[in-house]
Amino acid sequence: MQKNVQKNTPAQDHMQKATQQRVTQQKVTQARNQLDPLLDELITRLEAEGQATHRNHFKRIRHHLRGAHDDWELTHPMIELSSCVAMGFEFSTDAQPLVMRILEKTQALVAELEGTRPTHH
Repeated sequence: MQKNVQKNTPAQDHMQKATQQRVTQQKVTQARNQLDPLLDELITRLEAEGQATHRNHFKRIRHHLRGAHDDWELTHPMIELSSCVAMGFEFSTDAQPLVMRILEKTQALVAELEGTRPTHH
């Protein structure tokens, strides 16, 4: 017994790929729009505090974030953001809430990119 499997036409395949690319680009743009202003503020704050190493780390992350065109390219800055606390960075009482906000946003965006909902404890 054979099943009738209907194949897409080349035009349908093209439309499907174009739609997937638009969705991916929207996710990248959303991540950039949510994180970029927070990173700008953190970088400015770290510069004012004289934290050059921390500032340069977040400037590099921001550069990677701004250059991302798809979810694969977005992976690197997300991993770097998620691991900044594990790296042993300590932040001032002024910068700490901003870092926590960035980490919360990062967790939510990663979960969204993976197609899951973030868990809240």
